[in-house]
Amino acid sequence: MKGILGCVALVAFCPCWGCQGKDGDPTTDVCGDIKAFPSDIAGGAADPDPSAVTMTDAQEQSVVSLAWTAGGQFCTGVLVSPRVVLTAAICSTVGSTSLGVPDLVAVGSDSSSPDRTLTASAIHVHPDFDEDLAPYHPAVIVLDEDATATDLVPIAIADVATSLVGEDVVVAGFGQTSPSAVSSIGTRRWATLTVDSEDADTYTASGGGTSGLCTADAGAPLFWMDPTDGLRVMGLGVGGEATCTVMSFFARVDLADAWLAHEIAASDPCDGETLAGRCDGETAIWCESDTLMTEDCAAASLECGLDSSDRYRCVSPLDPCDGETLAGRCDGDTAIWCESDAVQSLDCTISGQRCGTTGTGQHRCMDECDALGFEGECVGGTARWCDEGTILERDCAACDQACGDTAGDLGFYCI
Repeated sequence: MKGILGCVALVAFCPCWGCQGKDGDPTTDVCGDIKAFPSDIAGGAADPDPSAVTMTDAQEQSVVSLAWTAGGQFCTGVLVSPRVVLTAAICSTVGSTSLGVPDLVAVGSDSSSPDRTLTASAIHVHPDFDEDLAPYHPAVIVLDEDATATDLVPIAIADVATSLVGEDVVVAGFGQTSPSAVSSIGTRRWATLTVDSEDADTYTASGGGTSGLCTADAGAPLFWMDPTDGLRVMGLGVGGEATCTVMSFFARVDLADAWLAHEIAASDPCDGETLAGRCDGETAIWCESDTLMTEDCAAASLECGLDSSDRYRCVSPLDPCDGETLAGRCDGDTAIWCESDAVQSLDCTISGQRCGTTGTGQHRCMDECDALGFEGECVGGTARWCDEGTILERDCAACDQACGDTAGDLGFYCI
């Protein structure tokens, strides 16, 4: 059996959703006292192993804690689309009692002090779920808001059957660190496991005797880095061995289940598009107020990109030259201009030239006479200009005058 009937002894399997001790004492079971395993899931860490999976902070935050006050039920879930949290179907019942929607969907690594909470509006349990006979099925929790608006990033479900035997996978859950550590429930932990076997319903993974699923880890997502598609949700925690450190069992979600795909699509009015949006060429696509929005940016002489709120929308085209123009300018004898969407800069003195204005109004490197032009310049008290290819000079001080801009046709001259 695969850990679905309860805690019988240390070598027996126990479900992740609860292993209460005799007379309500969590440190015992029907066989007597439970020896606590001295480790953090059990054997878990505060962050996922980067050598096994690559995740952003926003993706990590998409692993949420779930609580049902009436049933004393505590589980883990994962955001798989803007409005859908996926968890194990076993979380939806206690015995024969259906619990309905969770009272709390908490975002953050500590469920007792969440970064924020989300509100669930519905829960849909897989029709084949039976707690005793067929426990390895998912449940879909529908949110009444777009969770991506709170900076969460959904993680896609694998949509083709995938063999993981021998693969390293990562699991995240808010459960106990050991069979007796009830007070440890509520803190998100990560562990790297290796898939040992699989069948049509489950993946079985081990943590080498140091880590695995424990009480309240039901629904804990199993992650794997698909070589082609990247990070994917492959399974959901359902049960494990009584010490929480040997074998862990996960309901597979990689078999392209038609019910699951339909429920996620039906719960997402924008078919996976988020408030953050995306660009499809120069078309901005996003979901807002449960409505799919698109805008042709090119038609408005705009381009699709990130706006000031880090959302993909139509925005003014970026200036690749940061204000520099094709006409350019002179910075001393350095010519600076924009050409082919790149800033060009040339020190004219290298070629014995000067920076000046061409007949077409462009600032470029030119021969000195051409650069001076008839307008000329003042060098101290001397006026210098070019006339018919010859540089001419006038010592204004010798005539008791000063060199300056005449503001007329003479340009720089004695005044």
